[in-house]
Amino acid sequence: METQEVISKLQAGEIKEIYIIQGTKVHWSWSLIDWKYNISGKTDKKVVIWGFTKKGDYNRIKVGDIVLLKTNKNEEGYVGQYSGIFMLGVIKEKFEEDDLYWPGDMSKRNNKSEWEYRLKIAPISIVPDILKRLEEIPPDKLKMLKQAYVSRDMNRMKTILRELSVLESPEVLEYRGISGSIIKEDYQREIGEIVDFLLSQSPVTILLLNKGQIILYGPPGTGKTWFALNYIKRNAKLPHRIGFVTFHKSYSYEEFIEGFKPKSSDKGELSYGVEDGIFKRMAILAIWEGIKAEFAPKEYSELVLNKIIERFKEILKTRKYTDKKEELKSKMELFNSIRDKNSIDNLREKDFEEILKGLLTEPPASMSKILKDNDIKRIRDLLKQLLYGADPLSERFDEFNKEIRGIGPFMITEIMCFVNPQEYPIYNGKVRYSLNFLKALGIDLVRNIEIKERINGEYYEDFRRVMFYFRNILEKQVGSQNLDFIDVYLFMLYIYEHKPELEVLISQEVDMDEENVYPIIKKKVIEMLKKWKLENSPEARRKRRELFKNAPKFYLLIDEINRGNISKIFGELISLLEMDKRIGKENELIVTLPYSEEPFGIPPNLYIIGTMNTADRSIALLDVALRRRFAFYEFEPDPGLLTKENLLKFWKNSVPEGKFKEMQASIERLFNELGDDEVLKDALERLNSRIVEYKDRDHRIGHTYFLKVRDLEDLWFVWYHEIIPLLQEYFYDDEETLYSEIIPEFTELRHKIQDNAFYVSDIYQNRGKFIRAFQTLAGRKDTTSQEGEGE
Repeated sequence: METQEVISKLQAGEIKEIYIIQGTKVHWSWSLIDWKYNISGKTDKKVVIWGFTKKGDYNRIKVGDIVLLKTNKNEEGYVGQYSGIFMLGVIKEKFEEDDLYWPGDMSKRNNKSEWEYRLKIAPISIVPDILKRLEEIPPDKLKMLKQAYVSRDMNRMKTILRELSVLESPEVLEYRGISGSIIKEDYQREIGEIVDFLLSQSPVTILLLNKGQIILYGPPGTGKTWFALNYIKRNAKLPHRIGFVTFHKSYSYEEFIEGFKPKSSDKGELSYGVEDGIFKRMAILAIWEGIKAEFAPKEYSELVLNKIIERFKEILKTRKYTDKKEELKSKMELFNSIRDKNSIDNLREKDFEEILKGLLTEPPASMSKILKDNDIKRIRDLLKQLLYGADPLSERFDEFNKEIRGIGPFMITEIMCFVNPQEYPIYNGKVRYSLNFLKALGIDLVRNIEIKERINGEYYEDFRRVMFYFRNILEKQVGSQNLDFIDVYLFMLYIYEHKPELEVLISQEVDMDEENVYPIIKKKVIEMLKKWKLENSPEARRKRRELFKNAPKFYLLIDEINRGNISKIFGELISLLEMDKRIGKENELIVTLPYSEEPFGIPPNLYIIGTMNTADRSIALLDVALRRRFAFYEFEPDPGLLTKENLLKFWKNSVPEGKFKEMQASIERLFNELGDDEVLKDALERLNSRIVEYKDRDHRIGHTYFLKVRDLEDLWFVWYHEIIPLLQEYFYDDEETLYSEIIPEFTELRHKIQDNAFYVSDIYQNRGKFIRAFQTLAGRKDTTSQEGEGE
């Protein structure tokens, strides 16, 4: 299938199954970069190459199948903050080839890849932030990557790919329902939302990434505000990253940016002080997200950590926690038997199964089969090398996994850290992930204690120091002196397993605490802005760009943006909206605000989405300064959504299954009464055609008015209480044209009263006339019987 055909079928819900292919960030990063730049000479900048080790997985996929590509959360030697789906694609070709290609291949002594069953995947949609990261890769890094690929330098390739962090993006789409390398899911039931989002967001997102602000414009009822709200909720993820305001004629700079506002003291005394408006507040919060991982003050770090510990204290009291702690204690006793490499020689064969189960993060279902298929002496030697070898840890893992196939290749588990915390460095994905998450929240342990230690040429967190640091904090907060390293580890595991809930907790109880926390945040942001204003070298700006590379996005939705006086509302800050003048960019501008005399700049992670009703004001009449700085995206009426088939799909995706069955019967009756399945579609098309002829395209009627229609009563209400008043407004001084040219079919149903409004008769008295009028508007011949019309 061609790409456009795939998109059409997906949008129509005609594709029922989609494959999800999961892999490591390092390997996916290489595949994406090679697609973009064709370093290997294999992609022609047209396809992403992927491979399987098992022919069974390969055989399940056919050319033309639709796939979603997903990253692992953690992988050997690297733990990032983000994981999820990043691309939608279609299989273009299948082929078998054992040429070395991925970084993991390069250590193979036989010069043959273990991922020999390969696919060529044509991208349909890629998360726009990842596209931007691909485009921004420095040429010198591409050159170094090519040299490493040609020379088969696995470690160098991995190092460069991890530094580039192409897939370490907050915009990847989280999806947890996957196990193994590849699965099949029901598209509509499980992943329809993700696919729809990938298909729908790309044009708007790409425009936002390039301009920083966009106006969604079109006639009323085309879904502009609905789209904007849903788009923002999906991308912002947390409520405090979303702002909403409606412009009107009297809206001012003082409300939007800052201005003097009256304040009353406890004694009832009135005074005036400068108060931040919604745009300034959102800019400060967005800047804070960029700097807090590096520059959060101690008092903020303590607030955040205390909130997390308060929640963890509730877990400490549960039976589940006690059982988990006992399980870990028993494993620790078992692992005392491999405290040093000499003790491994004394292990009995029956001990190996339990030890391997505890040692590896993802043991297979049948460990005994692994033991039968491998020589015990060889396993013993590999175990000694893995735990106590002199080579870098990444090489030890590769060697161990290559010899004992099917056992998880990722990392030594937490148990070894407990057995010998004095000597053994932490190499545990869950704990490292938790540390990265805490840093993102503004708790950077590197600033509090020295926890970095160089081991075999690589830096790892020293587990002992981390554990002591957190044990002291937990004992103080929990009020107990009986906590041990297992409690500390379970605390880190709690953070790992509850990241989404903790993000919401922090945003609601800390970041949104305006009285206590916002002043702390603002003080630090103002301090940084003053510093940045003085440090304007290219290198200083580059460092600032890096701060915001993974910063979460903030969105300000301005409804009815065309109703406000833009020059009056934005004032001198209209120039700062341009992407090249934002913080860290080439022509960065940091200005001094007139009321507070505080420095101010707009961060690159703050986006503005405006909505504009063209029936109120044409886009041609907008302020020139606004038009130059905003991107524009048109929403047009889409009558095609009003067929019976599409209305049923809309309601099926909007209500619970039980309720939908009722609605389905009701919608079936509606279209039976109207005569065929496309009456609503054709009626809106013909109505808009007349409006364009006698008015203009800006005053057309949008399709969303009719999406809520489930029966004839709904259609009657929408027509007389929403469409007719809108048409009256359009033709306020020309009622004759309205009823002779726009809706002549409804002249007979018009009744006037004293205030010149329309009196809507009871539908049951005029049911037949109303149906005939709608059929005629849609271009149908009058075939409705007069019988039962109540005339």
